[in-house]
Amino acid sequence: MQSSIRVLLVHRSEDPWGKFTWALKALGLTPCQARNCDEAGQLITELGPEVVFSESELPDGNWQSVLHMAEQAEQPVKVIVVGKHDDTELYQSAMQQGAHDFIAPPAAAHDLTHILILRSAIDDALRRSVKSVD
Repeated sequence: MQSSIRVLLVHRSEDPWGKFTWALKALGLTPCQARNCDEAGQLITELGPEVVFSESELPDGNWQSVLHMAEQAEQPVKVIVVGKHDDTELYQSAMQQGAHDFIAPPAAAHDLTHILILRSAIDDALRRSVKSVD
């Protein structure tokens, strides 16, 4: 897996999702972090992440705000919504509005379901970046 993939975590807490962050690092990724929608918007513009994990509720907005900012980015961005727990309504809403997927922590390195979601998003981002170079 290439470490050139840029990942952004948008969360309120000091240590977002504990084992989940560890799982990202185990995949060779070093995520950048934003604590609110304002910071997320700046980093989406400056960093140009291929994948964004957004907490469902943020101090100045929510995952929909992050999804909207990602849709405005110059390069395609996959947004994965992170809920506090499994929430069928939130999952359906996120998917209908264009999120790449929905997950609920904890996600650990051995949790293949979550890792496969991430790998799918990263593989798609890599394919897009190769196409844009051509």
